[in-house]
Amino acid sequence: MDRFICAHEDIEPSKEWQKVIENALLTMDALIVLFSKEFHNSKWTDQEVGAAIGSKKFIIVIKLDETDPYGFIGKLQAINYKVDIKILTINLLSILVNNEKISLKYLSILIERFEKSENFTETKYLLEVLKEIKKLPEEYIKKIEIAYQNNDQIKKYCKSWKILELCRKWRQIKA
Repeated sequence: MDRFICAHEDIEPSKEWQKVIENALLTMDALIVLFSKEFHNSKWTDQEVGAAIGSKKFIIVIKLDETDPYGFIGKLQAINYKVDIKILTINLLSILVNNEKISLKYLSILIERFEKSENFTETKYLLEVLKEIKKLPEEYIKKIEIAYQNNDQIKKYCKSWKILELCRKWRQIKA
């Protein structure tokens, strides 16, 4: 992901913060809404969601408590944040890489990260996300196979069948 804006922390002092947020809303690929009973207390959250809906952006809703989303995002199935942060992250990445409108950008980032995997933990984590990918273009399948051959961290962590099985599955789907 290119950016995650947290208005009170990420905007440089003396910058016109509204313009920074407006630009982020216009150029984002997706909006991840962190929804809770406090959501409506902000004067901006409904407007940010409205901007995303109006510009037909992909929206993912994460429920932080038992409060259900309302309005136009009420129709979206939310993710419950009652899971481990690693599982939540895998779920989010899986949703992004399987969305037809934005998947290629996120697939590219994910595959590049996998190719450069530096340790077993990272390899395991990235492999969990890769397993969730439904369709994968041939060029990315080849990159994964080459990464398996060239990266000792991947080779040592993954038994060849894991990688070969995934590649076979993707080839059968014909991305």
